[in-house]
Amino acid sequence: MFYDYIYLDMDRISTYATKLGMRKPNSSKMMERTTNSTENSYTEGTTSGTQEVLKEYRDVETNETYFEDFEKKLENLKSQGYFVDLTDNVDEEVEIKSIKKQSIVKFESELLIPEEFGQADFIKTVLQNPYGNNVIWDSIDDADDVPKEFLNGLISEDRNVPLFFEVEDYKFYSSIKGNKLCNVSYSEFEENVGEEVTVLAKVEKVDNIDKEILLYDIYKDLLNMNRAMRRGMADGKSGGIPEKITINGKGIKLVILAVYK
Repeated sequence: MFYDYIYLDMDRISTYATKLGMRKPNSSKMMERTTNSTENSYTEGTTSGTQEVLKEYRDVETNETYFEDFEKKLENLKSQGYFVDLTDNVDEEVEIKSIKKQSIVKFESELLIPEEFGQADFIKTVLQNPYGNNVIWDSIDDADDVPKEFLNGLISEDRNVPLFFEVEDYKFYSSIKGNKLCNVSYSEFEENVGEEVTVLAKVEKVDNIDKEILLYDIYKDLLNMNRAMRRGMADGKSGGIPEKITINGKGIKLVILAVYK
């Protein structure tokens, strides 16, 4: 299929795929190539020749084609309820509240990122705080002049990016790793916010009651602080840095495997 891939977590995809009987991705395949060698004989009107079969190994598979084969394999799990395709008209009657934990779900929705994440004021607040500044970016001299590329730098260092989707009256939510974006920068990724995308993900948790959902822990997910450091921030050293980003509603916590459109 001619999809535009935005995000692929090939580590998890290959782990789940092997459980479905697939081999590891990008393994080389043996190809056979036959060559003919013909030479003239001294006997007039005749020729003699030889054939040689060469065996060589070629890497003929991409992450994208491997993922598409994985998607096809998932169809075998539908009857057991461990693969729910909400994009399929046949599954229109599936109730979200009945989706099983640890199952794989496929759906289409607008990609959303909380407004608090990535705002210039938020980044400045982090940098202006001596405690947070020393933890994440010692090389920045002037916190009042925040480089435009600063957040991109954080994301490229394997930081989590929070995102969520509104599916019926549920919030599907997760975070993704910046280093698994498909050849796009974080700025390019942000251009997909508000656009409808297709998502394949593993279900981690189902909450059928409206509640406050922790979407992102600033100290842990952005600043990579350990428990002791996070306790220190909670004891009054935060300097105004918000601790959490939350959303409200019934929630499905996901591990994102792929995002494409």
